[in-house]
Amino acid sequence: MKVPETVQHPQMNAYLQRLAQPQRPQGDEAAAAGQGRGAAPRPRRDVVEISPQSRLAREAAAVQPAQGPQETSRAQKVQALKAQVQAGTYRVNPIKVADAMMKELIKGLG
Repeated sequence: MKVPETVQHPQMNAYLQRLAQPQRPQGDEAAAAGQGRGAAPRPRRDVVEISPQSRLAREAAAVQPAQGPQETSRAQKVQALKAQVQAGTYRVNPIKVADAMMKELIKGLG
């Protein structure tokens, strides 16, 4: 599929130009590929490079924050609700459910 030049981003253009250039094995790879001996060229491989910013973001996401008072109270609420559901005493408030549904509907429209 050909993308018009007016739509492409400058970085995308550089990437596409790099893909269009034939890749030549270097050093030991040239010997392993049998270059100059009539051997078939090796298929090109994709390379992924992760930016330093992406690495930092991944590391930051992996860090588990210490549980503060809000997380502790939420965990307690979840445990209380779980106990009510298991005991069969949990009752749904239809007005709160309808209110939450309407808020989500309005948020989706605007």
